[in-house]
Order: sequence, then C-alpha cells, then structure tokens
Amino acid sequence: MPRILLVPDLPLDHSPVMDKYGHRLHDWLESGEPTLEVRLAAHIGELTRETRDGRSSGGFVRWWTQPVDPARVVLPGPLQGPQRYVARYFFYPQRLKREAKRADVVHILDHAYAHMLARTRRRPGVVTVHDLMPVIVLRSPTGGWREGIRNRFLKGTLKALRQADRYIVGTEWLKRELATWLGDDRKIRVVPFGVDRAFFTESPGARERGRADWHIPQDAFVVLHVGSTVDRKNVPLVIDIVARRRHVPAPGRREVQWRAGAAHRPAAAARGGAQPALGG
Repeated sequence: MPRILLVPDLPLDHSPVMDKYGHRLHDWLESGEPTLEVRLAAHIGELTRETRDGRSSGGFVRWWTQPVDPARVVLPGPLQGPQRYVARYFFYPQRLKREAKRADVVHILDHAYAHMLARTRRRPGVVTVHDLMPVIVLRSPTGGWREGIRNRFLKGTLKALRQADRYIVGTEWLKRELATWLGDDRKIRVVPFGVDRAFFTESPGARERGRADWHIPQDAFVVLHVGSTVDRKNVPLVIDIVARRRHVPAPGRREVQWRAGAAHRPAAAARGGAQPALGG
C-alpha cells in the first residue's frame, strides 16, 4: 500500500486557512482513496480528529506543534517569535526526517515549509505553492535586523523549493508565474482548490438582506474584493474600470479581463479604454 506523508503548517504559526486545507486534503485522501495510507507529520491544530482505529492524525503530541494559548503561555511573549523559528527550522525537520523513513511520497502542504525537503530522505517531494510572496518580499527588502533574519530564512526556503519533484498550484495564472520563476513548467500541475460548500451555504434571503443592510440597489453590479489592498495589487485600477463600465451603453458593452498589478496603473486604462489583459 503506497504511503503518503502530509506535512502541514505548525499550529504555532496560527494559519487557519492552511489548517483547513491540510485537514480537508487529509480527510479526502483517507476516505476517497482506500488504497493509500495517509499520515500527518504534525497534527493540525484544533482540527485534528480521531480516526476510526482510535489513533490521532499524526499520532503524536509535542510542545513545538501546539498552538500558543494566550491563557497558558508556553514561553514569555518576546520569546514566542524565536519559539516558532526553532520549531519550524529545527524540531519539525528532525521530526520529518524520522517520519519520512516510512513514506513513499512526502507532500509539503505550504511552500513556506519548502526547507523541509532536505529532510525527506530522498523520497519524492511534492510542494503545494499557494503564492510567490517570498519572492516578492525578497525583491522589496526592508531594513532592520529582524527583517534580515527573516530574509535569510526565506532565501534558504526558496533555494530548497527549487528541489521539489513536483509542484501543485491552484490556478493556471500561478502556474505561469511559478514557471517563469523556475524557468520550466514541466513539474507543475494545476489542481484547482475545492470549495467547502457547507461554509458557503447561503441562507434564504441573505443576498437581499445584505443589499438592504448596505443600501445597495438590487440592480447594482457588485465587485467583492477579499484580501489586502497593498499597492502591488493596484485596487484603484479595478475601481476605475468598474466605474467606467457604468457609462458604457449596455448593447455596446464588451467583456474585458484585466490584471490589477503594480505594472498596470490606472493611467494605462485611460488611454482608449481598458485593454484586454490577463485576469488575476
């Protein structure tokens, strides 16, 4: 029976999104592929559950994998940051080195943990790449000794990331971005992320109540942006294009995709209307 070892984020990093991704992937593989033996290299915070045979997912409890409970401080506040670094870059890799002995494939669920590839004992390593933020951070360095330490670890992580045997990304756009950075796309596979339908279940009348609460007309065209509004996302360009569409007669409207990135400034959209570009 093929054995897959999933390497999730540590609870000390407080990443609910990564926790949910790891938990759902583990459940799906375990229930949907009975021919696979699926294990976790660390438990996934509060989402870890008991399996049918009575063992906990991952089967171990260590202080460096535990979430920091504000009511029960593991280390004094100023030391919580160093604690996370020690757990991520020393204790967790040592744990993986032992666990990888019993695995046929090691799947690292977050590119931020790509440095763990060095501890897979030459087992095939798969990494899910969610974005290229480490690359962006290193291209825009900031001063300070803390940032210097962080950047040193990031450089090591990116160097290790290039050693993966396969990469999984959620979109074709990210595949192209990653391929540009790697210089090759042969090892990249696009696996669209699923949607937790229970989480997105819409209650009856929710849309109408939401529009009423926010005083939004029922026939208004709404663009919802979820995420940060940092400069590189160029959110003003999106607002500008949507505003311009309001003044285009309906029969003459054409669908346009645009890329709201730092290289695409609002001024570019003002020259003869918005130009078709890569959606992102």
